[in-house]
Amino acid sequence: MIKFPWNKQTVPHCVLEITRNCNLSCKACYREKCDETKSVEKIINELKIIEKHQKVHTVSLTGGEPTLHPQLCEIVRQIKSRNHKVSLVTNGFILDDKILPQLKSAGVDVIMIHVDEGQKRPDLPNNPTITDINNLRKKIADKVVSYEIDAGLCVTIYDDSISNIQKLIQLIFESPSINFLLATHAVEIPKVIEKTGTKEVFRASLTRNSHILKLMKENFDLNCYAYIPSKDQTEEKACISYFIPVIHNKAKYIYYKMQSCWADKMLIKLSKIIAGRYMYYCKQDSIVIWIQVLINGFAKLNFLNSAFFLVKSMLRNKSLRGKRFVFENAPIISSKGKISCCDFCPNSTVRNGKIVPVCLADYIS
Repeated sequence: MIKFPWNKQTVPHCVLEITRNCNLSCKACYREKCDETKSVEKIINELKIIEKHQKVHTVSLTGGEPTLHPQLCEIVRQIKSRNHKVSLVTNGFILDDKILPQLKSAGVDVIMIHVDEGQKRPDLPNNPTITDINNLRKKIADKVVSYEIDAGLCVTIYDDSISNIQKLIQLIFESPSINFLLATHAVEIPKVIEKTGTKEVFRASLTRNSHILKLMKENFDLNCYAYIPSKDQTEEKACISYFIPVIHNKAKYIYYKMQSCWADKMLIKLSKIIAGRYMYYCKQDSIVIWIQVLINGFAKLNFLNSAFFLVKSMLRNKSLRGKRFVFENAPIISSKGKISCCDFCPNSTVRNGKIVPVCLADYIS
């Protein structure tokens, strides 16, 4: 695996929280809920603060539930006018035939669907199975893609259901509609911080990226593509990423086992030279995927396998997709109370005029 060549100034992604209102309840929500809905002016001012310190490529709009913001489409239009890609992170509950064409017209690039385990929602039965949850994820993603908007998933990994990750990856491989995954390990964030002078007991996440690395290797024979280290430089990778080219043909699929190397790192740097900044979200482009697979095959002395994979996609008239999976560790607290998370935050946001990690934004000054 390669280390992402980003740093605090060049990490290409940020998060803007546009409202605290929400219409559902999530098991591991780390947001302090209130009725705050930010004005368009305040949201753009927060983006300007981030732009001063980062070369942002993709902006994620979150909440609360961002589809509850009455000026969501105007927010999207203004961010697009500043030459950024826009990702909408939503529970998908009110993504209907009215709002989806409006979002398409405004310029949303990708919708990340947050249908989670432990989420209480009317469109799921009581005590839903993982099959129920995955079916709803696919249903919403198919609807999003029908409006020519890319779709992905945001999920939380719980220690009592990490085995469900295998079925989740299987779902993404099987579905041409779902090409992105952001998965975060659950943790009781409020208990990381001392409050009112008393130390609270911290319950750390029992799952880590080390478990994911093992799971992906044992079940799919896949190796991590790239990573971000932790602040304390431990062997544990704070953020890991997979890139897997997949050929689809109805319910069947074939995936190519990418093993990153120096050539992939050079391609990432080349993209920065061409675009003037690193890229985060990338629209599906079969030609770009072809180039990545071929270069990777040459560099890894695996050209015959890579060429054979690409010939299959061409001769059998199958759709070629690039699946991107990102797994993020929850913050860790040491015995001395020191918080350790990513070496630099890939999901920074703004609080009181300062850039802070999104997962800790409600609990640090």
